[in-house]
Amino acid sequence: MTGILPRYAPPLLLALAWEAVTRLGIVPTAALPPLDRVADASLNLAESGDLWINGVASILRAAAGLGLAIACGSIIGVLMAWYLPVRVVINPIVQFFYPMPKSALIPVMVLWLGFGDASKIVLIFVGCMLPVTLSAFNGARGTEQVLIWSARSLGASRMRVLREVVVPSALPELLSGIRTALAFAFVLLVASELIVARSGFGYMIGWLGDGGVYDAMFAVVLTVALLGFAADRGYLMLMRRALAWREYGGESLVLPRPALAGLRLDLLAATVARRIGGLLPLIALVLGWEALSRSGIVSTFLLPPLSAVLQRVWEDALSGELTVNLGMTLYRALAGFAIAAVGGVALGILMTRNRFVRWFFDPIVSVGFPMPKIAFLPIFMLWLGLYDVSKITMAAFNAIFPVIVATIAAAEGVDRHLLWSARSLGASERHLLREIILPAALPEILTGLQIALPVSMIVTIVTEMLMGGQGLGGAMIAASRFADSPGVFAGIVEIAVAGLCLVKGIAVPRRHLLIWHQEAQEPTTV
Repeated sequence: MTGILPRYAPPLLLALAWEAVTRLGIVPTAALPPLDRVADASLNLAESGDLWINGVASILRAAAGLGLAIACGSIIGVLMAWYLPVRVVINPIVQFFYPMPKSALIPVMVLWLGFGDASKIVLIFVGCMLPVTLSAFNGARGTEQVLIWSARSLGASRMRVLREVVVPSALPELLSGIRTALAFAFVLLVASELIVARSGFGYMIGWLGDGGVYDAMFAVVLTVALLGFAADRGYLMLMRRALAWREYGGESLVLPRPALAGLRLDLLAATVARRIGGLLPLIALVLGWEALSRSGIVSTFLLPPLSAVLQRVWEDALSGELTVNLGMTLYRALAGFAIAAVGGVALGILMTRNRFVRWFFDPIVSVGFPMPKIAFLPIFMLWLGLYDVSKITMAAFNAIFPVIVATIAAAEGVDRHLLWSARSLGASERHLLREIILPAALPEILTGLQIALPVSMIVTIVTEMLMGGQGLGGAMIAASRFADSPGVFAGIVEIAVAGLCLVKGIAVPRRHLLIWHQEAQEPTTV
């Protein structure tokens, strides 16, 4: 107990500061209700049953979508790693759709499945299945070949090797991917309920904010935040138990790769063939879309022909609407990402170098990282309005936590022998930071930035959908309200291409910055 109180003293101090600034009149109570009023509103919502009814609705949607995503994503990912035909067909599709902000699918899900639970469950399923699939794929593909060869030499069948060697080996990375999916589930749940729902936590936050009942709105927001934090902590406990068999601290066996002696034309031809083959599933998907829509099996309102969608994109480009909307979305997403990148790296480094900074911010980061921060969107709208400041701030608020966590883990993981050697040679703390810590931590910091950029894009799209105005999200939700099906699908294509370009674009400076690193010398997994 004595250790818990000092650790969580900073959040308690922030709560006291919240109460003080409202009681002293420094901040209007309309913008920031006192904590006791928020607590009373929470009790009233619980006593009336509204909190329980809507909470159960949200939890059931999230559990259904996430459960389906875990089941399907785990099976597909392992099969992709174990069977080449499955990988050839599915991997290009997964790699293409993974960078797309899944919040862009909200209008389409409403168009297809209506305002009920099905649209939210399918949205969560699609958004959560991709990280689970990729983590299962990478985990299974990373199984040590020595273990597989040994099992096969002892007479184990392929199915038994898959069940007793590959799946347990993939479990650590798979469980990490499920943790990411758990966070995505809360984000997509609240985002969809804020925009199109008649029940749930997000719906409550929206109508309480619209009605000016801000103390109750804050109560629901804090409830969602604490629920997300509790779900993450509970999952970590289960994850540790599931991996209790694993031996930590041992060195894994890494087989050396054979060196290439000069240019091999057969390998070059195989690489080209693999790249071309990787496009075939996407081409088949595109042709299937066009054929299905043209055949009349599916209404063109529910699935307009791809040619009509591309024509709409072209018309938007010629009219200048695409340029304006794309420019506004990228401006907000990149501005929020830049603030998160600079602030997250700086704060992460400070937390590893200064005890007081670490003491103050560590519990805040621990609570803030897993909670669904999209639930705070109505509060940012209340404080900062409906224009760019609130959208950029919301994007930065959501994207900064992955950067902080990655920076702390990277800086603390620097080899202590390097630091001791540099100090023994008279290096100052500034030299240590600039010439040892930052270069050694750079790969993991860049990984955190690669996670933060899609997060910033996702949140930007959601804020534009909810607040309206210019931007890809605003244009898409406007098309949905006017039943403009080609406009909705054109928005999905535009957002998907923009997200893919951003993800591929941030990989370019990574390759240049890490040209000295081991990952530049050997092929990497995606």
